[in-house]
Amino acid sequence: MTDDLVHGHQEETFFNPYFKGYCYAPLYIICGKHLLAAKLRASNLDPAAWGLEELQIGLISNSAL
Repeated sequence: MTDDLVHGHQEETFFNPYFKGYCYAPLYIICGKHLLAAKLRASNLDPAAWGLEELQIGLISNSAL
């Protein structure tokens, strides 16, 4: 898990006690060396929240190509 600290007043930012600051909590889904999905999310979510759904959406989108 990683964080993206913010500066100023930005929407969807919350204090995260683990990172000791106001930040976003990006979701990265990686398989080996391949990035399958990346999404910038509010930091008040569980780190794995909606991960499976993001992966399923990405797989469905790619299969339509």
